[in-house]
Amino acid sequence: MHRTKFIRAATTAIMVFGILDPAMADGIPDTPTRLPEDIEATDVATPSSPVLDAVARYATYHSAVTAATSSDFASAIHIDETLSDLGGHNPDHLSEGWIAYAAMIAIQNSDFRAAIRDIKSFYGRDAVIRGLQNDIRYAGTLSGADAAISASVSAVTADRQRLVNAAGIIKDQAYTLQTKGWAKRRIRNATARANGLMTMTQTGQSATLEANDLVIASDMEARLLQAGKYGAFSLWDTINQPPDIMTATGPQLPNPAGLGEPEPAVRNLYSDRIATVAAFQFIGDETPDSTTISRAMRDQKASSCMMMANLNLQQCVAASHRHYEVPFCIAEHAILDIGECIGGPENYPANLSNNPED
Repeated sequence: MHRTKFIRAATTAIMVFGILDPAMADGIPDTPTRLPEDIEATDVATPSSPVLDAVARYATYHSAVTAATSSDFASAIHIDETLSDLGGHNPDHLSEGWIAYAAMIAIQNSDFRAAIRDIKSFYGRDAVIRGLQNDIRYAGTLSGADAAISASVSAVTADRQRLVNAAGIIKDQAYTLQTKGWAKRRIRNATARANGLMTMTQTGQSATLEANDLVIASDMEARLLQAGKYGAFSLWDTINQPPDIMTATGPQLPNPAGLGEPEPAVRNLYSDRIATVAAFQFIGDETPDSTTISRAMRDQKASSCMMMANLNLQQCVAASHRHYEVPFCIAEHAILDIGECIGGPENYPANLSNNPED
């Protein structure tokens, strides 16, 4: 219920930049979408897109985080529902989701957009598509890419800190549950719960209809711009607020050096993936097949990190003896561990800190 409320409230406030052509969308009001002056009509992507699908799954996960932290656990069923919502995701899908979201932040950079438009005009659309397909590092060399990726890093850093904060809230709830009679009762089916989670992760959580609506609703361009600013709050903490609330420097993102801007983003395969996915989305991804775009979004190390988080969660649940123990598992592995898998190899556990592979 809380997740649905979270997403539905946002559908009136958010629109992904450059994704909606009213003439192509069934069931969408026919009011023309106003595009920025520097965006050509031919740059508008269709509503159905692997990138937007991935962002919707990422939004679904964050809405489950919001639901878990918005009310105290009231029953064993409530705990089970939260466990399923946060622990049933597919690691490939969720790892694609944060990369796709980072790409949507990156494409808000006007210099990066201009560089993509320039090479498309000079070489032609098909040649640029082939370049993006053949070299994952190509888009990252374009003008404005470094600043665009820095904005992505800032947004994802806020998301990661959001998960740290959420895990703390869930752990506090777990401590409180130790005083509740129902929560101290023994769990008789812990192994079955863990096996159920493993089965769920094979297909993963589908994006909710509300999340799909969210990514094509109004006002997302402003929110994505704000989310990419250094020190801004996580977008998922502010979607029920006006976009300008995100401009406040969040206490969760201190600036130890006292500088107004972050250090430039480190160039790595993650930044190159983000830049490539952003370029595909900006150009319009109906020309390359969806497999090509999904491959650009998918990273073996990111998926492996999230798979390890899933396995740790399942083992933790299987070893739980009382209901109040399960929220600890949720906080530690379905939230905190996932946060460590978001943002690139510098955030990964030691056994996953190697450079990512294609």
